Amino acid sequence: MAKRDAGRPFTVALSGGRTPRLLYESVVELARPSAFDNVHFFWGDERVVPPTDDESNFKLADLGLFRPLRIPPDQVHRVQTERSETEAVQLATDELEQFTDSQADGQPTIDLVFLGMGEDAHVASLFPGDTEAIESQAVYRAVTGPKPPPRRITLGYPALAA
Repeated sequence: MAKRDAGRPFTVALSGGRTPRLLYESVVELARPSAFDNVHFFWGDERVVPPTDDESNFKLADLGLFRPLRIPPDQVHRVQTERSETEAVQLATDELEQFTDSQADGQPTIDLVFLGMGEDAHVASLFPGDTEAIESQAVYRAVTGPKPPPRRITLGYPALAA
């Protein structure tokens, strides 16, 4: 919270799937109105579906967290899934880098990352056996997951670990 007190944004990456529902409910129940001043939200991953789709991680957070807490839209940095995947990846990367400090390797430093683990042991949209994901230095990248909807945009391992 020292970053927030110094006027710099505190950055949070949210997850999707079943994990965050209970978290969002608890936060809404317990949070003070000022608790999220200058907190900026990003995503660990997003399915390539419209933001209004029931499979959208943004929609889950919007209905379960942002609207109930009245988080201003300029503090919510969703993956622009209505654009081409290449554009969405670049925009998500640029926006994250704008609000975070970078480590020596160029990876953004996210203050708090919420992750769940899927039944197949994936985190974000980084699936077991994807050797390209392990080797990639990309901040965000487009991937194909093994279950529907298959196309996703995910933070890479280096950004999650930074």
